[in-house]
Amino acid sequence: MTSATLAYTGRDARSLMRYLRNPLPSGRLGQYILSVSLVAGAALAYALNNIPYDRLLVLGLLAAMAFCLEWAPIKLRKTPLQGSSVSMSGAVAFAALLLLGVPGSVIANLGSALAYSAKEKRPLYKRLFTSATLVNSSALSGLVYMLAGGRAPIAFGLSDLAAAGLAACVYFLVNASLISGAVSLASGKPFRTLLANWKWLFLQMLTILAIGAVMALISASNQGITVFIAVPLLLVFPWYSIYFYVEKSAVIADAHEQLSKANAELAAANHSLDQKLTELRALHEIGLSLNSAQSLPSIFEQIINSVLSLVGADAAAIYLVDPHTRGLRFAAHTGLGADYVQAGQLALDGAALRALEEGRILLLDQEHNTPAMLSTPAAKAGLQSVAFLPFSVSGETVGGMDVSFRSEHTFTADDVSVLKVLAEQAAVAIQNARLMDQVHQSYLSTISALAAAVEAKDPYTRGHSEVVRQLAVDTGRQLGLPAADLELLNLSALFHDIGKIGIPDSLLHKPDRLTDEEWTLMRQHPLIGERILSKIPALANIPGIVRHHHERADGRGYPDGISAKENMLAAIISICDAYQAMVSDRTYRKALTHAAAVEELRRCAGTQFVPEVVEAFLNAVEYQHGLTLMNHSLEPLVMKAKVGTNAGGNGHVYATVTA
Repeated sequence: MTSATLAYTGRDARSLMRYLRNPLPSGRLGQYILSVSLVAGAALAYALNNIPYDRLLVLGLLAAMAFCLEWAPIKLRKTPLQGSSVSMSGAVAFAALLLLGVPGSVIANLGSALAYSAKEKRPLYKRLFTSATLVNSSALSGLVYMLAGGRAPIAFGLSDLAAAGLAACVYFLVNASLISGAVSLASGKPFRTLLANWKWLFLQMLTILAIGAVMALISASNQGITVFIAVPLLLVFPWYSIYFYVEKSAVIADAHEQLSKANAELAAANHSLDQKLTELRALHEIGLSLNSAQSLPSIFEQIINSVLSLVGADAAAIYLVDPHTRGLRFAAHTGLGADYVQAGQLALDGAALRALEEGRILLLDQEHNTPAMLSTPAAKAGLQSVAFLPFSVSGETVGGMDVSFRSEHTFTADDVSVLKVLAEQAAVAIQNARLMDQVHQSYLSTISALAAAVEAKDPYTRGHSEVVRQLAVDTGRQLGLPAADLELLNLSALFHDIGKIGIPDSLLHKPDRLTDEEWTLMRQHPLIGERILSKIPALANIPGIVRHHHERADGRGYPDGISAKENMLAAIISICDAYQAMVSDRTYRKALTHAAAVEELRRCAGTQFVPEVVEAFLNAVEYQHGLTLMNHSLEPLVMKAKVGTNAGGNGHVYATVTA
């Protein structure tokens, strides 16, 4: 017979007192147990009222056998029915049904119930329920047997055997259903799922009940009570069959559990390995960027994107120390609102400033330091856990990075390790940028000296390149050019006539118009300028602009005769150069008025000049109305440019560029 452990256990001496205070569980489970018990009580009353006294010896032997067999159950461990057990007493109860009818079966199973109650140290209501399940299984299967035309005692005929087979199925189904219903109410698991767990036991139970049918058939064939000595030996075979099946299943389940554990550990190791590979890949890409000619803002963008992808942060920012004011400014950020960014200096007070001053990482989370140390702007931005990391170059703190979460997050040792490496990469990038800036400034100083030398050769053109630079940048702004292109314009316009250093002074100072041969020589200055500037790696994009600043829109310019539209930056310098030349005095003519120069530009739009550049230039000149273009001082060019988006695509990374 089967029995099941419900959701509770009670093995101490106080269980009886608890039972007396609260004999049944509350709610639907208690109502269910009470209902099953009442039905079993009615069945037991019927059986006791209909005891077959003429076969009392047989009934007593059957009840005694059921009682004894219940003491040797098979625990269904490591099976879908974990916590339940199966015994051979079901065969005896089923034999009693086929020999003595419903009363005999109920009383025989009462022997199983008494044995179960005696050996199990569970709460009384659980033992009551299990006993009621045994009685109800006998009663309902017996009722079906009789309704199907079965006779007691059973005869060796088709109708009786068919009725016995149907009764066996009902016996199993009632037992499984009643126990599954109780477990479902106790645990909340679906009834159908629990009932499905019994499928694997169906054939074993039918085998046990079939042996009970054989016992009944032999006894009904006038073999006497000796059958109860010989035939039960047959129960040894299904007992061992189920026992070995359960044990084998337990071994397989243990192996499966160990394999699952090993797979889980392997999956965790693979995940950790994937994470490390992702980290190494990100660091490798940043390392390649450090060794390339990428700008500092783009490297900062890569570092911030790596932070978000590797540690799953919601926001990140990089700060730089201003070498002049020793204040801090945002160099790049993502995931932070405008209020936080605009309150940048305030946001850097307290914890962040402390981390930078002490030159060590500072973690604000539930484990390391109280998040109450966060600044007011950080709290308003919804940041709850933040890590601050300083950037150090040669012992000097040059900036820092903060990594923020909008939910509670504890920074792990792996998080800190990755962030430290990224901070070191950022520090290397800053150091490289400083060195590159020094080299760049050295190049610029050299080229500027050459440009100054060119202008010094011709007093009429002194200051010409500086004015062209300002006009070109203003025109570029009117066209909506990005910061990178404005920077190219800034330098290309400044050096556009550097090639004139290779032109003889006699041509530069000639008071008359040049001859064709002299013009041929003069037209070499863009090529000479390109050759000079191409020797400087930091100015890689500028030589081509300088080469083409005398090309025309109609393709009749020099030196290559291409359309000026193919190099719009050079086209901008071309119109600015022409305008400034027209409004300046030359040895061979007086300066034109602004109005006359504007009229000439409009007349040549579409032939010499690109029309849209002409309009942008005129708008820039109108904007500068009232300034003396020949003499006004120039402010440093400061641009804030969006240089990319973060890895998740949910925000922008910004950087400040100063020229």
